[in-house]
Formats: sequence, structure tokens, C-alpha cells
Amino acid sequence: WFPCSSGGEYRKWYGNNEIVVNWENNGYEIRNFKFENGKTRSAVRNDEYYFREGITWSKISQGNFCVRYRPKGFVFDDTGRCGFSNNKNELLYAAGLMCTPVVNHYLSILAPTLSFTSGELASVPYPEIEDEIIELVTNAIEIAKNDWDSQEQSWDYVCSPLLEHNSTQLLRNIYKQKINTNIKLVETLLLIENTINNIFIDKLQLDKTII
Repeated sequence: WFPCSSGGEYRKWYGNNEIVVNWENNGYEIRNFKFENGKTRSAVRNDEYYFREGITWSKISQGNFCVRYRPKGFVFDDTGRCGFSNNKNELLYAAGLMCTPVVNHYLSILAPTLSFTSGELASVPYPEIEDEIIELVTNAIEIAKNDWDSQEQSWDYVCSPLLEHNSTQLLRNIYKQKINTNIKLVETLLLIENTINNIFIDKLQLDKTII
């Protein structure tokens, strides 16, 4: 069984890793899942990209578009679209761009039906890579991953955030400290996102009112 990118609710940077599929013997069961008349019920497409590091997004959205970083080891289905690059910096840079109002501005024209395929995304302007964006995106992904892994549905969940450190403090005091820490992380992430937004808006010479 292997993790599968399969869309999910709106979430930026990292997460929604909840689905697994049986890919034993190169997906034999999936490839041979058929109707009684022998017609194939499932199709495997682009499996040469399976297990590669990439970014993923939901094909259908009810609102704003965003992507999430996914490490190596995943397969994907039609509802969990993915993008790949042999260059890690290009991948992170694309993730930064795709999580901005800039992309939503373009997609409101290119994909008014809110069905997001690689064709629409390929039509979005892609400015020259800047190292600052790579660092900002890396930090955003780290914050989002730590948040995801603090929840019990994460495969990397270890324990409740309230029990991460040995302490003789009262539980209510630990809880208050954790709330304050989370507030600071949210503020940091918002600052990172605003910085990324402004960089891309300036590079593409867009009106800041799209933020």
C-alpha cells in the first residue's frame, strides 16, 4: 500500500495526506479491476511519474486555488493533480507562485469553471526564479508540515502537542503556551505569504488590490 495524492479540502503548502492505494505488483489489482463484461473499470495514467517528489492540488475547487508540497513515495489519481520538476528549486518556486492571489487572478480567467488542469497552470506567467522565494516557501512548508503532523490523522503523528515536552506545569498553563505558540506561527506564515505575494505582484507588474 502506498500514499496517494487525491485532492482534498483547501489547504496550502503541505497536508491532506490521507489516502492509500494497493500498488502491489505494479498496481496489478487496479490495472485488472474490471466490469463483468471484461471492460476495465479503472485506468492508470502517467505512472512514470509515480513516487516522484512534486506538488499536488485538487482538480476541482469551490474557491481559491492552491498547491501542496508532497515528498517522494506517492502515487496520484485524477482528482489529485500533480506537477513535477527535476530541479528542487523550480518545484519550490512553482509552489510559491501557485499559492498566491496572483495565480487565482489568472485562473479566474483561464479556468472559470474551477476545474484546474496542467493546461491552465501552464498558461500562467512564470517569472524568473529568486532565491528569496525558495527560502520563504521552504519555511512555509515546514510550518504547514508541523501543523499537519500535530494532528492524529497524520502518518507522522507522534503525540499530542501538549505532551511534547516533559513538564511539571499544570496542563492549563501548557495549553495556554501552546495557543500562544500557534498564534505566533500563524502570524509568521501570514507574513511569509504576504511577502511572497508582494514579490510576485511586483515582478508581474500587477495591481496590489488583487491580494
